[in-house]
Amino acid sequence: LSQFSMIRFREKNGAWPIAIYLGSNMDEQIKKSIMDIAKGKNIKIYKMYLNQNEFKLEAKLIWEPRL
Repeated sequence: LSQFSMIRFREKNGAWPIAIYLGSNMDEQIKKSIMDIAKGKNIKIYKMYLNQNEFKLEAKLIWEPRL
């Protein structure tokens, strides 16, 4: 795994994760496993991307549950 692999959970009132943030260079097999679990539990998924103009990461929504 690279130094940019990460998973960050964002919880509301400590009850259940409402979003997961995947690292920019996360291993594809691990990413797929996490995404399958998150989708099964209707948790939003964000992926971190390196900003092309500045030295910073940005989160982009890549999946959200349908209402």
